Amino acid sequence: MRLLVGLLVAVALTAAACGSDGASSCIEIREPLDPLFTQHVIDPDGLTYLTDPPTSGPHLSGPSVSGLLAEGLIPAAQVRVLEEGGLVVQYEDSVAVEDLQSLLDANEVPIAIAPAESLPSPVVATAWTWKLTCDGPDLARIREFAGRTAAAPGTD
Repeated sequence: MRLLVGLLVAVALTAAACGSDGASSCIEIREPLDPLFTQHVIDPDGLTYLTDPPTSGPHLSGPSVSGLLAEGLIPAAQVRVLEEGGLVVQYEDSVAVEDLQSLLDANEVPIAIAPAESLPSPVVATAWTWKLTCDGPDLARIREFAGRTAAAPGTD
């Protein structure tokens, strides 16, 4: 009987973690603020970041990018998006980009969606000092994350 109850509890917790629509599981992490977050750079070669992908730190100056990108973003460009209060959503090759593209519809913050290599999870969303790692494209969870965490730090 205990085994059956334990099994039912485990199944219920798994279903709750995945959401009611069978979405993937995600883990949200608050990242440390990089002390170099006010530094604007022209040449991003050789920069290092406290986190991977970065959630703060030295960044490019000028306008940031948004939309569905064909190529990955360098870390300094990623941080530029975040500094403007935007969200960067990166994905590995195994993820169908069409699933993520709907994030661009009626978004309230700038979003850059780009492919990436060697991510800690198949889908990673970053906002200023926040990271959401998901084992798949959990659109509801990413939207909720964006609405709650994306905010410009006001350094420019």
